[in-house]
Amino acid sequence: MKPICKTYDNGNKEWRLNGKLHRIDGPAVEQARGIKYWYLHGKKHRTDGPAIELADGSKYWYVDDQLHRIDGPAVEYACGDTSYWINGVDYSFEEWDRLRKLLWIL
Repeated sequence: MKPICKTYDNGNKEWRLNGKLHRIDGPAVEQARGIKYWYLHGKKHRTDGPAIELADGSKYWYVDDQLHRIDGPAVEYACGDTSYWINGVDYSFEEWDRLRKLLWIL
């Protein structure tokens, strides 16, 4: 089955499968104002880039609906600030870096 795309009067688009936001080959939500959201089976999820891209340039990496990124910050704000998350847990840069090195070894 393929997700069904619905386009709203304001220009926003959503792809749904069985009532849940879902799209494999692109964002499941494209807002006319430039915001994009990637979902799989109703969960924010993307493994090859950020799952949320805001119009101001901020980016958020999610896996299975949890902020998560091993190879960099899971949140990059447009102002340049960052935050580091693994499996939905917020870490300082130093904690994240230690954990990241352990995970890459395993």
